[in-house]
Amino acid sequence: MFCIVAYWLVTFVAPTGTRLSAKVTQYGFLLGAVVPGAVLLVLVVWWWVAGQPIGWETAAGATATDAHEHPRWTPYLTGLGTLAFLGAMLMNFAGVEAQAVHTTELRRPKRQFPAAILIAVVVSFVIFTVGSLAVAAIVPYDRIT
Repeated sequence: MFCIVAYWLVTFVAPTGTRLSAKVTQYGFLLGAVVPGAVLLVLVVWWWVAGQPIGWETAAGATATDAHEHPRWTPYLTGLGTLAFLGAMLMNFAGVEAQAVHTTELRRPKRQFPAAILIAVVVSFVIFTVGSLAVAAIVPYDRIT
């Protein structure tokens, strides 16, 4: 039901112009990415302070460690299925350049637009990395699929 309501809200907001869309995007980003990420980070710190085991500390076996003492920090790419998964992860960042239509609203687009893209990439990377590490810290390594 939430998805249907959200879809129709966005459908009605889109034609109203960029000012309202910018506000919806700003608050949507805060409520949909920053707040859940902060809550997840707080919960992981609480988990760690409470003395609970960290997920990657329990990694064992050849697939987890590749015969090294510590678990891998990179994906284990073994076939087309894992390559498709990697492709899907990379597609999360597709379309960020579509915001180029807004360069006419910038005072110095040659300088400000690349800076905005760099900031977006860094923020996205931090959010995805912190979220992934938080989940990996709580879920035991052998239960992550």
